[in-house]
Parts: sequence; structure tokens; C-alpha cells
Amino acid sequence: MSGQAISKLDAVAVSLQPEKIEAGRELAEFLKNESAACVAFVKLGTTMRKTGNQELAEQAIANAEKSYATLLPFLSDSTRSTGLKAEDLEEFRAQLERIRNSLDDLEKVRKIAVLAYQFWQERGCPVGSPDEDWLRAEREIVR
Repeated sequence: MSGQAISKLDAVAVSLQPEKIEAGRELAEFLKNESAACVAFVKLGTTMRKTGNQELAEQAIANAEKSYATLLPFLSDSTRSTGLKAEDLEEFRAQLERIRNSLDDLEKVRKIAVLAYQFWQERGCPVGSPDEDWLRAEREIVR
């Protein structure tokens, strides 16, 4: 290749760089916003569960799972994350792992609650001993 041909290729490569950089910025902004929404839904689900509003807790958790499912392809497939800086990608992946752990913990608590309720019913719905059923359910779920 002649020097002039290489110069033209370099010029094309340089002209494409701003587009890649901008696409990377836009992807990073999208992932940042979606990640923040997901974390907010996890926190809302946790709060609603603690206050006893199971219906709203389940809705918030379902929304968090949808956000997680939206993020996952971008952070698990390197062809979808081109343009992101390596450190940004690493941070997004770490955030995604924290979200997954939180969602798994919420699911575990839900399973324990359901099982504890079943144990309580099996015991004839006695008054004043919920800890016994909860601890038994925890042991069962952990196994």
C-alpha cells in the first residue's frame, strides 16, 4: 500500500472514532440509568416487604427482574458492550452482580415466608410463636 492510501485509511479511522466514542457514552448512560432503576426497584421491593405490602413488593421485584434482564445481555456479551471503557464495564458488571445477589436474597426471604406460613398452618395457627416456624423454614430453605 502506498503512503497516500494509508493516510486515507487513517483519516477514515479517525473520523469514525468520535462516533464510537459517542456510542460508548450513550451506552454507558443507558446502562447507568437502567442500573439505577433496577437498584431503586430492589430497594422499593425490600421496603414494601418490610412494611407488609406484599403486592407492591412483588410488583417492584418483578420490575427489578425486568431491568436486570435488560442489563444482562449488554454486560455478558462483549459484542454488545463495545465502546465502553474497561473500567466502566467492570463497574457495571460488579453492580449487576450486586443486584443479582439482592434479588436472590429477596426471593429467599419470600420462600421462607411462604414455608413458615405453611408450617404455622400445619400447627393449627397457634397464637404467639411465629419465630419457631420462621426458623424452621430458614433451615429448610438453606438446605
